[in-house]
Formats: sequence, structure tokens, C-alpha cells
Amino acid sequence: MFPNRFAGAGLLQLRLVCGACVVVGGVTRSLAEPHIPTLILELIEVAGALLLIVGLWTPAAGALITLVELCMAFSGTSSIENAVLLAALGAGLALLGPGSHSIDAKRYGRKRIELRKNQ
Repeated sequence: MFPNRFAGAGLLQLRLVCGACVVVGGVTRSLAEPHIPTLILELIEVAGALLLIVGLWTPAAGALITLVELCMAFSGTSSIENAVLLAALGAGLALLGPGSHSIDAKRYGRKRIELRKNQ
């Protein structure tokens, strides 16, 4: 769940890029057309993106971004290419986890379990 070194840096980069694209797209769409149902979805998505950027509850945030982006793609609110790409990134991050450079790694980090022999 918490790979380090190059894999951890790669996951950090994916989280930052995906989160930044979702935040920028969400704010831009919210300011362009303030339609209430769309605005609610955008706020939920931006909240999930902020969680994704800092690496807190990454699997849930990635799944949330995936669901909202697919909903936006099928409703015609967002361009289908961007929505599918961000949904795929969200799903990938939900499955791969946050990496070692995240709040999740600091809170739940790797645990060492030692088994003792029964005497």
C-alpha cells in the first residue's frame, strides 16, 4: 500500500496531477455555469480531489472522483475525453493506494508483525 522511492514518487505525481486537474476543472465549470445539481457534484469532486492531493483516505477519494467523473461524462456536463481520463486516474489511484508520501502513510504506515514460537 505504501511503496517508497521511485514508486512512491510516481504515485505522488499521479495524485498531484489528477487532483490539480480535477480542482481546476471543477472550479472552472462551477463558475461558468452555476447549475445547482452540477454545482453539488463539482463541490463533492473538488473535496475528493483535495483529499487525493494530500493523500488522505486515498482509496475512497479516488473512487469518489471516478464516480463523479463518470457521472459528468454520461450527463454531458464535461467533455468525455477528460472525464474518462480523470476517472481512469482516480480508479488507478484508488486501487494502488497513496504511496509513502501521504498522510495515509504517516498515519497507518507499515507495521512489523513478529510471530513468536509457542514454547
